[in-house]
Amino acid sequence: MIHYLTTTTFLNNPLSEWIISLSIIVAAIILAKSIHWIFQKIAKLTSKTESKIDDMLFDKIEKPLEYAVIIFGFWLALKNMFFSIEIDKYINDAYKILVIINATWLVSRLVSGFINEYMQRVADKKSGSDKLDTSVIHTLNKVASGFIWVFGIVVALGHIGVNIGALITGLGIGGVAFALASQDTIKNIFAGVILFVDRPFRIGDRIKIDAYDGYVEDIGIRSVRIRTLDKRLITMSCSKVADSVIENISSEPVRRVVLSLGLTYDTTPEKMQTALNLLKGLPDIVTEIKHDISAYFNTYGDFSLNITLTYFIRKNADLLDTQSKVNLKILSLFNENGLNFAFPTQTVILEK
Repeated sequence: MIHYLTTTTFLNNPLSEWIISLSIIVAAIILAKSIHWIFQKIAKLTSKTESKIDDMLFDKIEKPLEYAVIIFGFWLALKNMFFSIEIDKYINDAYKILVIINATWLVSRLVSGFINEYMQRVADKKSGSDKLDTSVIHTLNKVASGFIWVFGIVVALGHIGVNIGALITGLGIGGVAFALASQDTIKNIFAGVILFVDRPFRIGDRIKIDAYDGYVEDIGIRSVRIRTLDKRLITMSCSKVADSVIENISSEPVRRVVLSLGLTYDTTPEKMQTALNLLKGLPDIVTEIKHDISAYFNTYGDFSLNITLTYFIRKNADLLDTQSKVNLKILSLFNENGLNFAFPTQTVILEK
């Protein structure tokens, strides 16, 4: 049997070498699975500590380490056999690229983890308008990951003999042509950076842009997604958003409401003053509105004595529900005090 394995060849390699190489690959896969099992055990221990850094480190390192073992196992198995000088060179080049790509993936995961941990701590410490939202962390992750992957790919190409200088020169020439063909995309990216720096709104804010009114669901490098009040998802380019007038409804401290009321012409001055006093006392009854309220008997209308009421709804109060409460309370108070609302009337005088 041993003689058969050592004398019988397949692709210029004895069957015994193929068995050894296959055993190396299987051993590498088993070792990778063992690493996964070990890291799961360690994760249970680190989860009990107060620090989240150790949890993040083990989580980010686990997968790249498993793949590193498998990649090394395949390379070692293939190096155990001989095919030809050219094929061996291809194997070595592929191994170098996979190692560098795997290392780049590891660095990208670690940087992403540290950004999430650090920025989340900063976000938790800030409040109000200075508070960071998830779009900031998401954008930083994208930018950092992009730089890391570009650097990793350049290093990988350099290790297999690619002339990096000539490549960069070629990319520079091609970049000009690409930029001319992708002006709109580049414009959107720069607009996305402007939105990221200026932060006129954040994820979760209710905004108005042109005819669209809704809540911001995502802020990307190229586009912004808004869920309208009709529950429709609108995707707008960052350049259009940046060039538009943006009304951030969520950022307003209060909502101003102006209400016109008309009383009948048989209302006495005393009753008019009673009406004004009742309106000015609304904040003591309806807690959703602020005490900064004004009520004035301002005009004599065609068929009514007109009062203008101005009040402000608190930031966290429901807009429509509060208006309903105010209107019901006015109706109730005016009815209790014999104050009659006017309606369009016309008096006709006939002369004989």
